[in-house]
Amino acid sequence: MKLKNMLMTAVLALVGTAFIETSASAQSASTGDLILGFRINDSTTPGNTTNLEVDLGAYTNYTNLEGTGTVEQLNVGAGNYVGVNGAGGLSVTDLQNAFGNGTSNPLWNTRSDLIWGVAGSRGSPSNETFLTSTSTLFDNTTLGVAVPVTALYNGFGNVTLTGNSTTAGTIATSTAGGWTYQVTNNGGNAAGNDFATGLNLEQGVSSTGTETLNLYDLTKHPSTTAATLVGTFNLASNGTFTFDATPAAVPEPSAYALGICAMLLFLVLKRRSAIKA
Repeated sequence: MKLKNMLMTAVLALVGTAFIETSASAQSASTGDLILGFRINDSTTPGNTTNLEVDLGAYTNYTNLEGTGTVEQLNVGAGNYVGVNGAGGLSVTDLQNAFGNGTSNPLWNTRSDLIWGVAGSRGSPSNETFLTSTSTLFDNTTLGVAVPVTALYNGFGNVTLTGNSTTAGTIATSTAGGWTYQVTNNGGNAAGNDFATGLNLEQGVSSTGTETLNLYDLTKHPSTTAATLVGTFNLASNGTFTFDATPAAVPEPSAYALGICAMLLFLVLKRRSAIKA
């Protein structure tokens, strides 16, 4: 009987430990993860108090796909990079609960004030940062962009899990480290917004189509910021959320032909000049 009780105690301890670890991991985000954030634009709807955030997993999952043309679905029950056994990712139910279900209030995808974006950073010492944007230009020469982005990881520890996803939770807009707090005022500093870039890093939602944001890899240099296109995040009106690692555009054959002709003409003219000389 004593041995049986000891075995039972050991089993319960292991189960309890596993539960604690699972809960803890679900509420934490690691440096280098990409964070998807939804918020109500404060300029149009003052007083909104809730953000929805989703940990999309490590940036390497996305940079490793760069240029392959692979499309990954990042919803609950789908995709390889969000949660365990498809339990993580964006849930349409979460969007409805946080921003409108169409019954007691307008449906989330009809709101003109609902915006979203994705951000992540490797942190110090590289300060390599990943941001979505509708722009291709990142004119910021400081290392400060990484600071408000990395604060998202600590802030993610304060989310309240939705119960529909192991990697999604809600957080008060006033919470330091939360999406709204970091993106709108550079982490509480008056120096700038949009994670100190001054660019439009977020996009609205659509009730009929798909809204798109490009994901850029900002590699810091002493005098400039080089932005490399990693791929595209796409949010459909039904809540389907995908990452598209579209290959870089290839010039049309006619462009190749013109380039070759121009080179040949240059070589011919150069040779004639040499002969005359």
